[in-house]
Amino acid sequence: RENVKGEEKLLQVVWSLLRAGRLRDACNICRECGQPWRAASLGVAMAGGPGPIPVGEVAAAQPLDPAFAEREFEAAADEYDVAPGLRRFLWKLSCHEISESCARTGHFQPVDATMQGTRPLYEAATYGALCGNLRPVLRVCSSWEDVLWAYCRSLLEQRVDDAVG
Repeated sequence: RENVKGEEKLLQVVWSLLRAGRLRDACNICRECGQPWRAASLGVAMAGGPGPIPVGEVAAAQPLDPAFAEREFEAAADEYDVAPGLRRFLWKLSCHEISESCARTGHFQPVDATMQGTRPLYEAATYGALCGNLRPVLRVCSSWEDVLWAYCRSLLEQRVDDAVG
């Protein structure tokens, strides 16, 4: 039960950091909490990887660390010799599947009488934002700014996908 609450809190923090444009901090927190696999899945979205283009003041103010991005990207895809466009497609497909899996299995319902079931909700929103899947992101939006950010992120991902081909 404490593990579930801890993971819920972690996923809410990861979502908040992503929403604030602090993806690097989200990756670091995942590593510090013993979830390097989650850091890697988010880390491929850093500059140099196949993920979203950072937006916002916080993202613009953070200096890009190509070595960090390269380590995260290589950790996720070094055994495959595929084109960057295909890597991006496969990564986004994985993010989309994660964001949709909770909805398909009905895990957006409370876990039990005392839990609010936020783990899948924020996990779905995080990966939905990374791949441009708007539906799970809107479920966690609490202000018009959040909704606007979600629509802009989704549109940006669609435009990048169109440009990459």
